[in-house]
Amino acid sequence: MGGLDILLVIGLLAAIAFGIRRGLAATLGLIAGMVVGGVVAWLSMPWLTGLLPSAQWRMPVIVFLAVLLPVLGGRIGGYAGLVIRRGVDATPLRLTDRVLGALVSLAGVAIAYSLVASLVVSLGVPGIAPAVASSKIVTTINGLIPAPVERAIAGIRNFELPAGLAGLGDVFGVGEPTTIPDVDTGTPEIRAAAGSVTRITGVALACGISSTGSGFVVGPGMVMTNAHVVAGVTSPVVQAPGGFASDGEVVYFDDETDIAVIRLADEGPAALQLVDNLVKGNDAIVAGYPFGGPLTIGGAQVLHVGDVPFTDVNGTPAAPRQMYALAANIQPGNSGGPLLTQAGKVAGMVFARSADTPRLGYAITADELRPVVKSLGSLREPVATGRCTSD
Repeated sequence: MGGLDILLVIGLLAAIAFGIRRGLAATLGLIAGMVVGGVVAWLSMPWLTGLLPSAQWRMPVIVFLAVLLPVLGGRIGGYAGLVIRRGVDATPLRLTDRVLGALVSLAGVAIAYSLVASLVVSLGVPGIAPAVASSKIVTTINGLIPAPVERAIAGIRNFELPAGLAGLGDVFGVGEPTTIPDVDTGTPEIRAAAGSVTRITGVALACGISSTGSGFVVGPGMVMTNAHVVAGVTSPVVQAPGGFASDGEVVYFDDETDIAVIRLADEGPAALQLVDNLVKGNDAIVAGYPFGGPLTIGGAQVLHVGDVPFTDVNGTPAAPRQMYALAANIQPGNSGGPLLTQAGKVAGMVFARSADTPRLGYAITADELRPVVKSLGSLREPVATGRCTSD
C-alpha cells in the first residue's frame, strides 16, 4: 500500500469517528449542503468563466469554485443538522443516530474520494494524476460504483471539462443508420484487447482547458491517439484498465492526419496488432472512454470506405484522409479509441462523429495508421503539440 492509500485509509477512519460524534442528522446536513454547493458550482461555472477576460483563468476559477462552494454549503448544512441532532439526543434513538451517522459519513467520504479523484485525473496533472488513478483505495471505491452511475457522473463533468470530438457532416452521403449491429463484445479476444485501450487526459495550459480522449497501445510503452486529443498538451496522463496509470510525452504529432503517439514513462499493457482495412458491410467494435468515464465497448458496422479532404486541427487545408463511415454510437471522449475487429485486432481509429446525423461516426483506416506504427522505433524525442482552442 502506497503513501497515498495510507492517507486515504486514515481519512476513512476519521470519517467513521466524525460520523459517530456528529450523528446521522448532522452528517446528512453536512453532506446535503456540500451537494447543493457542488451543484451551484457546476451550474455557475459556464456563466462565470464566460465573464473572464482570458481563457488562462478558466481552470483556476473552476477549481476554486469546485472547492469553495461545496465547503460553504457543507458548513451551512452541517449547522442545520446539529440543531436537529440536539433534539434526537434527548430520545432513545441517540445510539442508532450515531451508528447511522458513522455509516453515512463513511459513504460520503468514499463518494467524495471518487469525485475528487475523477476531477484530478480528468485535469491530467503530471505526477499527481497517475498516483491518484493507480490508488488501490480509489480503484476499489470506483469498482463499487455501477457503470451507469459512473457514466452519468462523467457526462456531468464533461459539461464544463469538455471531451473534444470533431463533428462532420454526412461526407459520404450514406444517410442515417437505421440500426447499430449487436456485436458480441464479451469474447475472450475482445476482453483481452480491452486491456490495452487507454484513457488519455491532459491540460492545455495556453487555453486553460482540460482535454480527455481515448487511445490504444501500439508498441512497448507507446500509445496512439488523435492529434486533436493532445493538441496543446505537453504532459498527457494515460490510464488503462486494471489500475495502470503513467505520465507520458508526445513523440509524434501530425495535425494533418490527426494522429499522435504518446511514449509512456512506464511500459504499459500489451500492444494491439493492426490488420488490413475493413470493407463495406463488415461488423466491428468501438472501444473508448465516452466523456472520460468508464471503458465502453459497443458494436459498429462499416457503411463506406473512402478519401475525404480535410483541414488540420489549426484550420489549414490538409491532404485527403482515408476513413470509414460507421454505424456506431460515438460520443465525446471516444476520439483516439480503436476500431476493433471481432478478433480483437485494430482496423482503424475513431476520430469524429456526424454533427447532424445520429448514429453516424467516422474512423481513420488501418492503412493510414500503419506508416506511423512502422516508425515507432525512431520516435524518441518529445515534439510540439500545436495549439489548442478554448472553444
